[in-house]
Amino acid sequence: MNAFRVCFDLDGFDVSGWLDFALRNRVKMLELNFPHCRDWYSCGNRYALRSNVLTKHRLDSLTCLCLKFVEVTGEVVEEILLKCPNLEALSMVDSVSLKNLKVPGPVSKLRRLEIRCCRQMTHVEISAINLVSLIYFGPWPSIFFSNVPRLVEVTLMSRAASFLVNNVFCYSAYLAVLEKLVLHLENMVWFPWGYFGFPRFPQLENPKHLELMLDPCHYGMVTALQSMTWSLYP
Repeated sequence: MNAFRVCFDLDGFDVSGWLDFALRNRVKMLELNFPHCRDWYSCGNRYALRSNVLTKHRLDSLTCLCLKFVEVTGEVVEEILLKCPNLEALSMVDSVSLKNLKVPGPVSKLRRLEIRCCRQMTHVEISAINLVSLIYFGPWPSIFFSNVPRLVEVTLMSRAASFLVNNVFCYSAYLAVLEKLVLHLENMVWFPWGYFGFPRFPQLENPKHLELMLDPCHYGMVTALQSMTWSLYP
């Protein structure tokens, strides 16, 4: 099976049955999406993906996994990564239970990682030699990169973008090699320093796509744009 998507109101439906069906048929691209369960700070009414569902199947066919409004812990995610040797893309959107995440070194084929609106996230460790793209939207946790030589595309939004700007030199080695950098800085509530305190970014060695989302009405926007322009044309 090439692709399988489960998207409905949870009331009265057997998610595990559909998941078993997809995994039994060796699905390559799997999406679980339950958009009606949008209680931000409670996971009581949501579907929780547990490890016992995964142990019943071979997962080497899975190349893309997307979890939206699904409760999943860091331990289960790590188990998924270890049991899916061919997984290339992993996306997790709005999981209250996801607080700590470790992307282990043996994950050889993971190329794209997306984490959005996981509001309780506090700690992330990433060691993925083939990781190319990272998209992160949410609170900035303590994040550690240990082996990401191919990471060339980064998109950050909200507080994560603010944290990077305020600590830009801590990540200068990773920023310098990026080909694509997208920062969403529209919401000034996260930026007490304002655009006038926007630091000078390190020069990008091979920039292809630079995108800075700002408040067009803010008078300090030019300062931020000048800093980012310097990273292209020092």
